[in-house]
Amino acid sequence: MEISSDQNSINHQLSRSKGGLRTMPFIIANEVFEKVASYGLMSNMILYLMREYNMSSATGATTLFLWSAISYFLPVIGAFVSDSYLGRFRVIILGSISSLLGMILLWLTTMIPQANPRTGESATSGQLALLFSSFVLMSIGAGGIRPCSLAFGADQFNKPDNPKNERILQSFFNWYYASVGVSIMVAVTVIVYIQDHKGWKVGFAVTAILMLLSNVLFFLGSPFYIKVKAKKTLFTGFAQVVVVAWKNKDLVFPLQNSNGWYHHPKGSKLVAPTNRLRFLNKACIIRNPDRDLNPDGSAIKPWSLCTVEQVEDLKSLMKVIPLWSTGIMVCVIFSQHSFAVLQATTMNRHITSSFQFPAGSFFVFSILTLTIWVMIYDRIIVPFLSKFTGHPGGISDIQRMGIGILLSCLASIVSALVEHVRRRTAIQRGLLENAHAVVDMSAFWLVPQHCLVGLAEAFNAIAQIKFYYSQFPKSMSSIAVALFSLGMAIGNLVGSLIVRVVDEASKRGGRDSWVSTNLNKGHYDYYYWLIAILACANFIYFLVCSWAYGSEEEVTRVASYGLLPNMILYLMRDYKIEAASGSSILQLWSALSNFMPLIGAFLSDSYLGRFRVIALGSISSFIGMVLLWLTTMIPQAKPNSGDSANPGQLLFLFAAFGFMSIGAGGIRPCSIAFGADQLIRKDNPNNARIIQSYFNWYYASIGLSTVLALTVIVYIQDHLGWRVGFGIPAILMFFAAIMFFLGSPLYVKVKANKSLLTGLFQVAVIAFKNRRLSYPENGQYHCQNNSELITPTEKLRFLNKACIIRDSENDLNPDGTISKPWNIATVDQVEGLKSLIRILPIWSTGIIIYMALTQNSLSILQANTMDRHLISGSSFKIPAATFNVFTIVTLTIFVAFYDRVMIPLLAKYTGRPRGLSLKLRMGLGLVLSVLAMVISAIVEIYRRRIANQQGFADKPRAVIDMSAWWLVPHYCVAGLAEGLNAVGQIEFYYSQLPRGMASLAMALFSLGNCFSSLLGSLLIKVVDRATKGGGKYSWVGSNPNRAHYDYYYWFIAILCFANLLYFIVCCWAYGPSKEEKITGMMDVHEDEVVKEEK
Repeated sequence: MEISSDQNSINHQLSRSKGGLRTMPFIIANEVFEKVASYGLMSNMILYLMREYNMSSATGATTLFLWSAISYFLPVIGAFVSDSYLGRFRVIILGSISSLLGMILLWLTTMIPQANPRTGESATSGQLALLFSSFVLMSIGAGGIRPCSLAFGADQFNKPDNPKNERILQSFFNWYYASVGVSIMVAVTVIVYIQDHKGWKVGFAVTAILMLLSNVLFFLGSPFYIKVKAKKTLFTGFAQVVVVAWKNKDLVFPLQNSNGWYHHPKGSKLVAPTNRLRFLNKACIIRNPDRDLNPDGSAIKPWSLCTVEQVEDLKSLMKVIPLWSTGIMVCVIFSQHSFAVLQATTMNRHITSSFQFPAGSFFVFSILTLTIWVMIYDRIIVPFLSKFTGHPGGISDIQRMGIGILLSCLASIVSALVEHVRRRTAIQRGLLENAHAVVDMSAFWLVPQHCLVGLAEAFNAIAQIKFYYSQFPKSMSSIAVALFSLGMAIGNLVGSLIVRVVDEASKRGGRDSWVSTNLNKGHYDYYYWLIAILACANFIYFLVCSWAYGSEEEVTRVASYGLLPNMILYLMRDYKIEAASGSSILQLWSALSNFMPLIGAFLSDSYLGRFRVIALGSISSFIGMVLLWLTTMIPQAKPNSGDSANPGQLLFLFAAFGFMSIGAGGIRPCSIAFGADQLIRKDNPNNARIIQSYFNWYYASIGLSTVLALTVIVYIQDHLGWRVGFGIPAILMFFAAIMFFLGSPLYVKVKANKSLLTGLFQVAVIAFKNRRLSYPENGQYHCQNNSELITPTEKLRFLNKACIIRDSENDLNPDGTISKPWNIATVDQVEGLKSLIRILPIWSTGIIIYMALTQNSLSILQANTMDRHLISGSSFKIPAATFNVFTIVTLTIFVAFYDRVMIPLLAKYTGRPRGLSLKLRMGLGLVLSVLAMVISAIVEIYRRRIANQQGFADKPRAVIDMSAWWLVPHYCVAGLAEGLNAVGQIEFYYSQLPRGMASLAMALFSLGNCFSSLLGSLLIKVVDRATKGGGKYSWVGSNPNRAHYDYYYWFIAILCFANLLYFIVCCWAYGPSKEEKITGMMDVHEDEVVKEEK
């Protein structure tokens, strides 16, 4: 025993004498030199393949994508071998040797004349075999070094008993990534410069020498390393858990707190599994201790019984898979270097008259941005943020990942815009057929997109690696790092597939491919727009995965709002419908889309439940969008030029609208309530604040999705046509449905109650039948079991007669339930109807404001006649329908600002947890709606006057000398009005109605929008007919220069002012509202909640 104790003491002292900072030069040098060598090869490889192997740009890019995919996939194998068999040290050694051999082989392809083809000839099989062999050896090397190097470095620092361990590890991750960034900077500048100016022979030889140095340095540090031993095969353990859980699927779970029935090794801290992914827990249930366990406590048959640790290891892997999958599309964007290199070769790369910046070196700006940002973030931003957030990393890893995904979207958009300008410049210079000519445009216009990619990687990539490392047990640390590598592998495969599909699809019919070798004849800008759209869809998918409650309305909004803004132009141009008629059709469609949620809410709360209604709505919306897309694809679906649409064509169009309205009826009333269901915890004292913040941020997220719709989707419709513009919303809707269904196992699903509207009708009928009944003196009212409502309130007292017990023997069953539901109601039913009746006057004030805020059709026609150039003299014009984005941007920013800044500030002075009362917030929105319409009228007066002064009275499509930016103030004020009134309305209804009527609360808001659209349609028709009598031109005619939109806006402003006065009267009549504590109004009984387990 003493020997054993002495040996443990010696081992402890040895472990303390190893590791630490002294090991870093050797480990980081190995990684740095490997990165300098590999990235030094990758940067210019597209040019080597095209020039020396005579490959096309699409084939070369696909080859590099596949090489990258293999290089990022093999680390998964390396991690498996490392953690299960050889240990990290040995795997890094084998990987370093393999990389060196691969680089020597690649160098030999430049030294042996027979190793590459002659000019103009294709490469032979033998030549490609030698080339690809070098790629494979380097990929095997990457498979050994990449998954283990970071984890091996972390092993030298990881001291669980050190209270500062988390901060040390986080700093290590940041600085490790920064050092790698410096090495890549050297690779894409010095190495690429050598390749460009000294040739491939010297350029490839230098990388081989660097890899040799990497090997030598790593070997020299061997005596100083802490070397964590490999454990048993992790993947075998995972397979055992799945197999045993399946074999035990019919086994009953032990009682709670029966930890002795779960198998765990002696001394293990994990004695019972967690309740997440509970079906896997059956893999570690001990059925019979005598038959399942050896005398030492180990399992007799590992394929019949697993440990709690094995089960939790597999769970930890499965839990991160959805978030991990969001990194795939980001990796596609990170890997778009090949095309950027080709772009740079056609642009002016001179820094001085004699020095040209190498085309392959522009990637250095990504790495430079990443490196600088990591240092600033680690030393300045993290300490600053942690003071406010209380998080040691400043913000959470998931938040960093999300910011990175957003930046990747922006990087792709910038890439598309720059390429659009580059291609146009080349064509204007007559260089369409000259693929190798240099256009008169600086290559440094490529720098912003590279910087954004660097920022995106700094946020997303580092956060991913740290997130996986922190979520997994120590024994799986290499697999944690390999997950990121696997994401890169799949990202490169997806990138290769996208290039191949785009190439094949875009060159059909004899057209030039979007990714043609001749960049001037290709359309790389279209390719980048496609990537940007996929990146935006990925961000929405990320929100679903990270928020866990899974509401997919954000994607649905992108799809539906992406259709709405330009629809007036589609109806006028393709269906030859007048402006007034088209506007009325859209108002009626909007009315139907806002009325159907009432039906959806009824079905949801009474019969099907929210989950099923959202699912059915998603499918219906998708069908409608496909039908609308088909109207652009089928020539017979639209009228010929100059003809009016026939009934069959209109029927087809209106069927599409109908399906989308039905879909809206399923999604809109249930989505926000379904999200709230996931957050309600009545035992949490902060639940009211959480729910209120949820409402604000839910609305802000919808605002963000609408911004994407009004910019990206509308731009696509304007520049790529209706076919692509309507096809993309259909694809987004498909993604929305898929994502919602994938989240099904995670949802809290509240069961539907009995028919809600039937209960309300029963109260009205019974109260009428009992109208002559006297009120009881002893208060005999029928209430539900366990209900907090025992007696009804005195407001709307005549309804109380519906719940009076006249004869308990005849009215009630022995168990206290109602024997005849149409003879007596419960107190809860009565109070539910009262709360609905009481809020109706205030609800009605929302009709006029939304009629005012949805005058988008006329605004689009105004914008079409104004100067929409972003910069004077530039060719880029903002689409007319995109100006509505300023409403959404203002709304989104205000909601975020109100939630995070104004509420805490106001709460200190008002004593209200919400800062302002909900009615006051709604009232401020009404005031701003008046102001918005006054601004619209004034701007239109000036626009019309200028149009007539310039002689454009009879030219409705002429562009006047007035900037369309004058429309922005109206949109911004409208956004503020909506931010105050809309969120206030929804929360007011939700707080004032009983819990069982939650979806109806949201449907009330939607119903108000329905009536506002109907009223808007009616007003347009009435104003149109009333003002065009006697040969006069209608106020709302198709020609804005002859019409009088200003008069129409003044008329709406007057209605809004009258509505404000009406609101003040309604608030006075309503009296004090319930104390705004949502937790007390959102209690949900445990027997109503069902969590489905797979």
